[in-house]
Amino acid sequence: MKKLWSRVARATWSDQRFLELSGAEPNAQTLWLYLLTTPRNGFVPGLIAAGVGGFADDLGWDAVSTHQALQELEQSEMVRVSRRPPLVWLPRAIRYNQPANPNILKKWRRALDEVPECLLRDLAIVSMEGEIKSCAVREAFPKVFADLLGPARQRLERAEERSYLHPDKDPLETVSQTVTETVSQTVFVSELSSAISGGYEGPFDPPVDSEINTKSGAKKRSTAKPRNRSANGSAKGSANGMRNIKIKKDIKTPYPLPQGPYPLEVVNPHDVGSSSHELALYLFANISNTDPAYAENRVTERSFGRWVRDVGYLLRIDKADPYEVAVVIYWAHNVQRTPKFSWRAVILSGSSLRKSFTKMRLQAINAGVLKAGVGEEQFKTEYGAWVLRTYDRAESAKKSFDAGYLIDSAKLEGLPPLREDEAARIADWAKERRGAGQ
Repeated sequence: MKKLWSRVARATWSDQRFLELSGAEPNAQTLWLYLLTTPRNGFVPGLIAAGVGGFADDLGWDAVSTHQALQELEQSEMVRVSRRPPLVWLPRAIRYNQPANPNILKKWRRALDEVPECLLRDLAIVSMEGEIKSCAVREAFPKVFADLLGPARQRLERAEERSYLHPDKDPLETVSQTVTETVSQTVFVSELSSAISGGYEGPFDPPVDSEINTKSGAKKRSTAKPRNRSANGSAKGSANGMRNIKIKKDIKTPYPLPQGPYPLEVVNPHDVGSSSHELALYLFANISNTDPAYAENRVTERSFGRWVRDVGYLLRIDKADPYEVAVVIYWAHNVQRTPKFSWRAVILSGSSLRKSFTKMRLQAINAGVLKAGVGEEQFKTEYGAWVLRTYDRAESAKKSFDAGYLIDSAKLEGLPPLREDEAARIADWAKERRGAGQ
């Protein structure tokens, strides 16, 4: 059944008759409804350039209770919050406020100039494209936002490196902790203290000027001649007297290259795993088939580690679907060929795959190789009966009907791809329907 909608005027929150009514006590549900309909909403759906103080004033709540309600929404992953500069983002807002044509994207671009610059704004920008359903609008997105996408991705990558995340971990768990300079500096100082005390073995240059006596807490000066000192004796490159300690950007990964003989076997994209390491291996196997000499002589373990990192960025920051990535890799190296151009001569690393993925994905969809995602509600409308039949089959076979089972079944039957969160909600929907006897 299709969902019904009602339009609510944003001016409701400033209407005199409405304000004279009795107000709700501070709670997360009322705050959520307020965020959906607040006059503070800008032209870009879901981006609200305001903070706890503004929300508390509008709702007539105290700041502490408003902060607690906002935290509850944040823990439920319904919103992302930047404390300074104040910005709140509703990640799923664009899903229900789709741009009708590319001209709307131009208005969004102009409106973003008024949104405070922070990591949360960058995350919203790089996540927008994946929520757009229209192929024509999605194809225009990189052109309209060309001046923002590149710098936004670079800042997110640097934030991820500062957080010392493993390539297979989800950075969204820590983005809300790093969206302000205060929190970023706290993380850096905490790791720096551990490095100086000798208790941390991480990506820091080892300290050479001092050490901490862990028993007495007294600071002992080294007898070695100090290095990198300025004329006044302070540490070079630092106003507070501390030596600059740089983070090593090269990620050392424990991923060895597969041994020959080349070419390696290329499996069906359906059988490829969803981790960045498995997809990087799949890319290497395809390259070894189309250009064995390149795979054997040009790819080193060090460069392969960067492949894993870049594919991880493609999955987490660009929100690419792992199955679609595998299909596009196979299509580019084994199927797609034109008299003038072939992607297999271009896609020879993780970074080139990430850079060209959006364009290749659209070409694969137009060629009929890949089906575009249709969204949770449309999937239930068009394939709801199939979902219920799949649930019945899983029950009769005594298998667990969860998101993974539903995603794998959709792949095998050639249905549009589902994200894990969408599949989990559709699986719960099927269980509720069958539990109600429908």
